[in-house]
Amino acid sequence: MQHASGSSFVPTFSQRLSDAQSSFKKQSFEPTSLHAFGTPPPVPAVASGSGQPPTPELPPTPAAPPTPAAPPEPAVVAVVVAVVTPEEVASVPLEPLWHAEATSAIVTKAAFVRMFMRSCPCACLGAPRAASAFQRRSRGPLRRAMLAPMRIVSGHEARRVPWKNGRGTTLELVTDAVTPEGPWTYRLAIADVPEAGPFSSYPGIDRALVLLAGRGLDLDVEGSRIAVPRAGRGVAFPGEAKVSGVPHGEAVRDANLMVDRASWTGTLEVLVADDGCRSADVVLVHAFDGAVAVEGAAGEKTALSEGATLVAEGEVRLLVHGRAVIAELRRR
Repeated sequence: MQHASGSSFVPTFSQRLSDAQSSFKKQSFEPTSLHAFGTPPPVPAVASGSGQPPTPELPPTPAAPPTPAAPPEPAVVAVVVAVVTPEEVASVPLEPLWHAEATSAIVTKAAFVRMFMRSCPCACLGAPRAASAFQRRSRGPLRRAMLAPMRIVSGHEARRVPWKNGRGTTLELVTDAVTPEGPWTYRLAIADVPEAGPFSSYPGIDRALVLLAGRGLDLDVEGSRIAVPRAGRGVAFPGEAKVSGVPHGEAVRDANLMVDRASWTGTLEVLVADDGCRSADVVLVHAFDGAVAVEGAAGEKTALSEGATLVAEGEVRLLVHGRAVIAELRRR
């Protein structure tokens, strides 16, 4: 079909359907018989010995043809293409989600993705440490819906285990082990350091320490003296390094994060009477002194009582009333 201007013209779905229906209605389905062809039915001869001719047999009336079925309604087709590049998401304007003609529908690629992608409500994403524009958009309802729910481990569930070198014990707060004695790839624990002595060796494990109680704690890491901080980011060192601890006085207590180097990278810090937003593959929050209010990535809210530990995935907002130990773990 040619357009008036000479260019090719492709009829729309509605026009093609209308043309087909008009053509269908023009067809004739009138019944036919022998009379229709101009030939009268034959009259049989009079039988001998009878005064009246026999009643002629009429031809059977042809059955009416079946009523043609109405054409089926076209099915609604939705084509969704959600594989896009960061540049497409950032640059393509938000188009109407549905582009409909007759009963067909197409979901545009950029509209489908950007409908679900929203920036993170956490104020910290506006800081210099924020992720890229594409990463911020991906932190929306679609991503949040796929996140695992938050899990709280009470202080009564923590278990005390001996040090690897046998010189003390550790209160194990949380691990990712399937069974209590099974292998883990991360562990958050609290330990008392009553006297100076060497740390246990953990090849392939990265460690981090923060001070929770006592006058102070120094570490001798391969001959270098480092003071363990009471607030902020903790001291990190490899588990296979030669490390000794030197407490200042009695009742020294620290929090200790261990991660399998092949599986995770991790940081440990102490947040004191403050609020903030943390985002990682796994976020661990231990309410050491006072309660902590938490809002998860999907908007769920909870409160940690003193001694409880939170295990969450993605982003969490925190309001710390006292002191909290926070570990952020990212998969390699």
